[in-house]
Amino acid sequence: ETKSLPSRILSPVMNLQIKEDNHKNDESLTPSLISEIIEDHYSSENQFVGGMGEDDGGVWFVPHPSSRFDPLFSWDLIRDTIRVTKEHRHGIPFGVHTSGLSHLLCLAATSSDAGGDGTTFTASGLKNDVGLSACEVTLGGAYSPASYASLMYEGEDAAAAAPRCFGSVCQFIVEASESGFPVTVGTDGSGAVADLAVSLGAVGVVSYPGEV
Repeated sequence: ETKSLPSRILSPVMNLQIKEDNHKNDESLTPSLISEIIEDHYSSENQFVGGMGEDDGGVWFVPHPSSRFDPLFSWDLIRDTIRVTKEHRHGIPFGVHTSGLSHLLCLAATSSDAGGDGTTFTASGLKNDVGLSACEVTLGGAYSPASYASLMYEGEDAAAAAPRCFGSVCQFIVEASESGFPVTVGTDGSGAVADLAVSLGAVGVVSYPGEV
């Protein structure tokens, strides 16, 4: 199934040159460590007193520019990070950039693997189960299975995987939006993709022209 991951997830940092550090995988990351990084940011001199304001875009979980790993594969780590952070700092909005491949994301580890209650990830649980405030799903230039295969995939299995994956992404947007969660969609600026996103329930689109 990992071969079915799209070639990239759109985000504002996808083309940045980010220096590698000692935290190269989720095994070295903990909710407390990530929460400390967030706290350091909001405690810096560049932030407002109190840390939040109308212009605060919040904290967004994004893939590393060199990775195809969807942040929501570690949804329980995101959930626990949000809980730890809110113990001492309220009002920070949290968002995630995701592929929206619901049929793969539902296979991600349940919270019982970390001693939790056995909750399984679903798009309808982005707010209540994970604690997120916003989500951007990547469609790129795709408005059909064929365009999804040609624009969002690299590899011999693209044509075979695309119909299921395209439907899975559309289902993610519908399920999340029907639960009342505000979903935006990352596109290449195509009007056809924007129209599809809105018809699926997205509250808006973000254009990344020339990046797909």
